[in-house]
Amino acid sequence: MSLADPQVQQCRKNKILPNGKLLHDHANLFFHARNPMLYKRIDPKQHAGKPGLLDDICVCKVSPQVMKENEVWVTDFNAASSGVCYYPVDEGIMRLDYALVFAKSWTALDINEQSRRKKIKSAEVLIHKKVPPHLILGVYVGSQSAFDSVTKILTETQKNVSVALNKDLFFQ
Repeated sequence: MSLADPQVQQCRKNKILPNGKLLHDHANLFFHARNPMLYKRIDPKQHAGKPGLLDDICVCKVSPQVMKENEVWVTDFNAASSGVCYYPVDEGIMRLDYALVFAKSWTALDINEQSRRKKIKSAEVLIHKKVPPHLILGVYVGSQSAFDSVTKILTETQKNVSVALNKDLFFQ
């Protein structure tokens, strides 16, 4: 199952990074998973009254060592946003607004400020091609059902990765 929003993917599909490669040629990682994209996917109000996808979503905990892979970029906003900047890792991590990226919420009274905060909250690390599996350190889930499902899959596939129930991360 894909969590991708088709409208957002339309914005992303033709974006070209400074290395001349397409954004879609990169695995995208958010600095903080508690962000607008995750909220939209698990909020029942966003799904015409149907349950959100809380039981179907997990978040991978990835080692910071991923920043040492080849062709890694850091964005100051969501990579689909207009005005986004792509930086080499060392410059990008210095340009992040950490207070907003790791803030509990992105809401603001002013709609323009809220829009700005949403984009910053969704800053990304872009890894060319894929995240090496050995850099996945753990999995977070937001429900007991998801915990049971992920634990079963990891046990069956003999993957030694920790699973943690973190309701706060999933807005619970």
